[in-house]
Amino acid sequence: MAKVIKVWPGRGLDGKEYPWNEWLDGRIWELKQGVDFTCPASTMSCTIRSSASRKGKRAKVQVSKDKTIVTLRATKIEDS
Repeated sequence: MAKVIKVWPGRGLDGKEYPWNEWLDGRIWELKQGVDFTCPASTMSCTIRSSASRKGKRAKVQVSKDKTIVTLRATKIEDS
């Protein structure tokens, strides 16, 4: 049966947007499932790459073996 939800899908914890400007600033970030994101780590990996691309960046993403930690680093895509 259909249900009403409080937050549009694709938002971070508690309906807040993820801090993409911070996470995609070029530093290496370690994100923990349940703390920084709630979706499966494989989904977060795709979301990171998509968000980086929309901002003209490329993200290197690694998911831990137990699939609870996502490590990322974004770099600017150089104009060809």
